[in-house]
Amino acid sequence: ISSGVDSKVELEYANPIKWYTNNETFIYRQINNILRLENFQLLMSYRYYIIDLCLQIETLYRHDKSHVTMIYRAGNISEIELMNVKCGSKAGQYIAMNGFVSTTKSKRFAESWTKCNKSKRPGVVSVIYEIRIDSNQPCTAFADIGNISQHPEEQEVLFSIGAVFSVDQVIDPLVDDTDKFYYIKLTACDLNEIIIDDIRSKVKRSSQTALRILLSKYLTELGEYRFV
Repeated sequence: ISSGVDSKVELEYANPIKWYTNNETFIYRQINNILRLENFQLLMSYRYYIIDLCLQIETLYRHDKSHVTMIYRAGNISEIELMNVKCGSKAGQYIAMNGFVSTTKSKRFAESWTKCNKSKRPGVVSVIYEIRIDSNQPCTAFADIGNISQHPEEQEVLFSIGAVFSVDQVIDPLVDDTDKFYYIKLTACDLNEIIIDDIRSKVKRSSQTALRILLSKYLTELGEYRFV
């Protein structure tokens, strides 16, 4: 019996997604807070778990043939952020999200979550991100984790670290819409392609194209002055 229990425990530990979706451990909150704050010291404490979680997502991404094409994410953002996103939709800009990004295949679930978690703070609005996934376009690894998650009813699709989305359109709520949802339409993109394009652009604009100088520029932009 003991060996059977031990095997079960080992199996649980070998399933980082299951731990991530466990509300009792709050791992998802801890890790995403650390990633949002860009606290590299705390990040090192969780590095092995984060690596395992990324690897599991990437493995599922490579083997999943279900081809999810549309997913949703609910949230609250400031009116200033909303205006920036609206401007971004006209200028072909991108949204990059720190940490792992939880989404759902169920539009109804996203709308329900937004209704239950509406912010009462002034200057904050409710939004639903409608994310299109183009099977012909590379993007950050993601996994349909509904059959692994502790909460299968959420129909969760989890993106790995570094998810980037192009801003396509922002739809204002209807005048008679009591829920007042803003719909932000996005398309999942590949961070590597965006970075490469950005580097090419910077190289063309700069007279000093040495790799060391270019790296220093990026580290400075990230705020990691001590490494420059």
